[in-house]
Amino acid sequence: MEDKKISAPLTFLEIWQDSLDTLSNIRKPALIIVLLFLILPQTLSEILLAQKSLGVVDTLRRLHTTTPMGSGSPVITVLAPALEFAETSLPVLATVTLIMATGVLSLAVGAAAYKRGDSYRNTLNLLKKGLFKLPSGVVALFATSLTLAFASQIWVMAGLIFSVLGLMVPTLLATEAKGGFSATYRSLSLKYARPNGQSGWPAFFQMTSIGSLAFAGVIGASLLREYVGTLSETLSMPHYHLFIAGVTLEAVISSMTFILLTVMTNSLYFKTASPRLSTLA
Repeated sequence: MEDKKISAPLTFLEIWQDSLDTLSNIRKPALIIVLLFLILPQTLSEILLAQKSLGVVDTLRRLHTTTPMGSGSPVITVLAPALEFAETSLPVLATVTLIMATGVLSLAVGAAAYKRGDSYRNTLNLLKKGLFKLPSGVVALFATSLTLAFASQIWVMAGLIFSVLGLMVPTLLATEAKGGFSATYRSLSLKYARPNGQSGWPAFFQMTSIGSLAFAGVIGASLLREYVGTLSETLSMPHYHLFIAGVTLEAVISSMTFILLTVMTNSLYFKTASPRLSTLA
């Protein structure tokens, strides 16, 4: 009876409806996590790095107008402010990545807990479990990025396919008591969707749809941010204020995309994976 349920064909609408049900039941902790671990870090880091980059641009412009040709080493002179910016931006980006990864993993844990009927209303408990999964998440991020880079060198389309399949990694880390390398392998190979030697094609097509929606959300948020930045003359507002508005809007939309991605991969997993599911580690 269980096998019939697992092998039944899935539609994108079914996954969408199931995802909305999951989201409505974890909305309170999800809103807190999204605000503190996705929207706020992304917005603040963008503003901080933008201010820093403006200083670099001003320095380069001043060097271009004041440094005579042939004096000293122009390459080193030009690279100095860029290296200074890198020294500031790389730690900020690394920190924000870890914070956002914790938020995504916490959301994945909450969605999986709801599916199992476990306690998920305690936001602090979800964050602790998400933080516990973070080391495995870092390993999985490294393994997935390495695989994508290698696959893209062989065939660009392979890199795109693996980038879509890799979106299941946070859900696998939250639902299975396995490490980062195992989660990456099971995600990229669709192993989770073939518990009894079944075909992984239905899950592949659903992941393609989910991935297309996620990429459209992220790209759309970026384009909307750029468009808002061009409205300074139309709205008679300072460009810096519009920049902050655009960055905030991009963070909100991309964070909503992360939420949908998390609950949709969670729904797909629980509708296709083996009925014998591992408990949360």
